[in-house]
Amino acid sequence: MPKSFFQPKKRIQPVSDIVPLFKAKKNLEKPEAKKNEEAETKGKAVASKIPKWPFVSFFLIAILASLIYLGWKVLPRAEIKIFLKKNPIIFNETIEVSKNFSLSQTYSSSTLIKLPSELFTENRNLSLSFPASGKEKIENKAQGKIIVYNSYSSDPQVLVVNTRFATPDNKIFHLKKSVTVPGAKIQEGKIISSSIEVDVVADQAGAEYNIGPVVKFTIPGLKGSPKYEGFYAKSEQPMVNGFIGEKAAPTEKDIKDAETNIRQALEDNLKIAVVSQLPKEFKVVSGSSKFEIVNEKIDKEADKENKFGIFAEAKMKLIAFREKDLRDALIAKLLFQLPEGDYETVEFNIEYGIPRSDFNKGDMSFPVKGQIVFKRKVDADLLRRQVLGKSGADIKALVFSLPGLDNAQVSFWPIYVKKAPSRIEKIKIVIE
Repeated sequence: MPKSFFQPKKRIQPVSDIVPLFKAKKNLEKPEAKKNEEAETKGKAVASKIPKWPFVSFFLIAILASLIYLGWKVLPRAEIKIFLKKNPIIFNETIEVSKNFSLSQTYSSSTLIKLPSELFTENRNLSLSFPASGKEKIENKAQGKIIVYNSYSSDPQVLVVNTRFATPDNKIFHLKKSVTVPGAKIQEGKIISSSIEVDVVADQAGAEYNIGPVVKFTIPGLKGSPKYEGFYAKSEQPMVNGFIGEKAAPTEKDIKDAETNIRQALEDNLKIAVVSQLPKEFKVVSGSSKFEIVNEKIDKEADKENKFGIFAEAKMKLIAFREKDLRDALIAKLLFQLPEGDYETVEFNIEYGIPRSDFNKGDMSFPVKGQIVFKRKVDADLLRRQVLGKSGADIKALVFSLPGLDNAQVSFWPIYVKKAPSRIEKIKIVIE
């Protein structure tokens, strides 16, 4: 057997030039990625070596400077609270007002207050109807109007009261008052009748005299004389209100209630009318007006609805004054009870008494009582200018020297501020 059969065979290394795709890609990308990663790490290392404290310090310094400016220039302010003494004065005065007075009066502690006034007047009338609750026997005579003609002569003719006029069926009506019938006119020898309208009333009561228009009335008193045919009358409207029987009629209570109601309605109407024309600054004291009925008529004849009528006319007079004038006068008089100085009123309470009035003259006097509370005036703007830049001690000395002071408080903010700001708008003054 050949010798080479017994010798061990050498391992043959496989040779291949084909590489899998995924391995080839990985081997190609790895060096580039590693290069980028190393560059990034190197950049971070460089950046981490730049110091940050200059930026932080600058920021903190800016904040601190802002706070200092805010604390010393913007925030500081001062507040001064002033509590003034109140001076109440009670008064009890008699006031006189007249349209003849003026405001030129000079006041003292003993002066009687006199003020100018205005007299306002208004008139109203009213007609109302009210139910008639009573019954009464009525005998009414019919009445109406007729036209009397003169076709007799050019001379006027007097007809006395109660002159009779007769209808064709002999119903008699009487002339209610004396009249003169004018004379007829004569034109071209012809007589042209004249006429006059008169009121007549039936001779007797009853509905039978409620007759319609009548073509011709004669005058029985002229019968037998030439004037009988020359004087006559006619009616163009029916005669009315002739009646005998029971009808609704107002009782005494009905009439009294009607008078009360129409009086109240007129008074309310007049109050509204008078007050509506008053200027706003005028004061009306209770009892300073006068209401009176100047005319009243009651028609006791009930109508078809069983109501009777009442007519009334009334007027109202009212004396008023300007309350500001009274207020100013009271203040001027009461100031004499206080030490000299400038004062203002913080309370004004007044109560009016019952007046005594002469409505013909427009004069009135009345008592008043009440209380006025005064306090000293403080010029806040002047004080604000005086305390600019002053210390707390100087401000207190100034404030506590004010006349009429009761108490005061001076405060600064923030708490480290020791004097008033130099800007006037930073100083607040409260006066109580």
